[in-house]
Amino acid sequence: MQMNAALEEAQDPSTTAERLQQLAMSKDKKVCAAVAQNPNTAPETLYELFTNYPVEVLNNSILDFLLLENPNYLYELYTIYPLAFSFHDLPLFYIEWAVNHELEHVRLAVLDNKSIPIKYLEKFIDDDSVKVRCKLTQSLHVPEELIIRLTQDKSEEVRLHLTKYRRESSIITKILADDISTEVRAAIARNWVTEAPVLEKLAKDKVLSVRIRVAANRTTPKYILELLAKDESSDVRYEVANNDSTATEILEQLAKEDKVKIRAAVAKNNSTSKATLEFLAKNCYHISIRRLLAQSSKLSSDALGYLAKDTHDEIRVLVASNINISINILKQLSEDKAGRVRLAVAQNTKTPINCLQKLMHDQHEEVRIAVINNFSTPVNFIKSLTKDGNKKISVLAKNKINN
Repeated sequence: MQMNAALEEAQDPSTTAERLQQLAMSKDKKVCAAVAQNPNTAPETLYELFTNYPVEVLNNSILDFLLLENPNYLYELYTIYPLAFSFHDLPLFYIEWAVNHELEHVRLAVLDNKSIPIKYLEKFIDDDSVKVRCKLTQSLHVPEELIIRLTQDKSEEVRLHLTKYRRESSIITKILADDISTEVRAAIARNWVTEAPVLEKLAKDKVLSVRIRVAANRTTPKYILELLAKDESSDVRYEVANNDSTATEILEQLAKEDKVKIRAAVAKNNSTSKATLEFLAKNCYHISIRRLLAQSSKLSSDALGYLAKDTHDEIRVLVASNINISINILKQLSEDKAGRVRLAVAQNTKTPINCLQKLMHDQHEEVRIAVINNFSTPVNFIKSLTKDGNKKISVLAKNKINN
């Protein structure tokens, strides 16, 4: 009953401004909303209510009078709560006021409203502010037929915004594929939803950076990547070699390139076949490529066997750690002249027991420690190391057995 009485007071136009100020502090939203619409509510109270009840304040019949007294009243309300434009039921006069306002930040704010009539949105197409036109591209409630007009905007920044915020529009994408700006065409080329016919066109673009973006695009169809694999630029061919969508047959061709970076990209590519990786292992003399191959989980045991004979210790270490290494290669590497290669063998849980037994007596302390820490090392092997002449080794072996 008490709440109903408060609501009646809030709705009564004869209620004093002082009483309405008190009612504005009510926890009842209906009471506060009624105060916001009461023509007897003081302007200062309306300011306070605007943040939570902007629609009610703007629909208050006293507003016309307040504007006569203070023409800047709407702007003062706006500064209190710029986010009011996100409310759906704002009166049209407030939207119109903001659309035609001379200050850029006001026009930017009103674009958050999803109920702006088309006639006002059309006005924004020709707005003097680049920021306003850019924000228009982000406003998903703006019809596509209006947004299309922005494809002819004089500002490259606006057109670039279209490539980001309207990239799923096939019409806009097709238009911007012919844009005079290289940056705009490149943005379309790297767009993951750009349709194949558009990508095919951009794959023939005269500007290198555009073709590079097409080659790097993970959604570029295989037939277009095949075309780009023959591009005159090694930078384009590199991106094709680096693209997981490239067909295995094309990667096989690119593996025969002279450029190291292209062959390295093929070595890293998840779509590269085992046969191509084996070819690279046997025919690549650049250490960076052999390094990649030695770490590959796709490399066959035969190819690893070839790399196990590499003249660089680093490559043999990586082979010894590869999950695909065979027992025979581990046996071979357990007798390697380089201590760090034998260390990698001692750390590998696939290393056979007879090799671990031999490595127990390795001249390098680190190798013997690795044998102790290897989960595959039998307990009796570790026990024998408790009598090792090296105190560090013997203590570690004792701790390992006790734990």
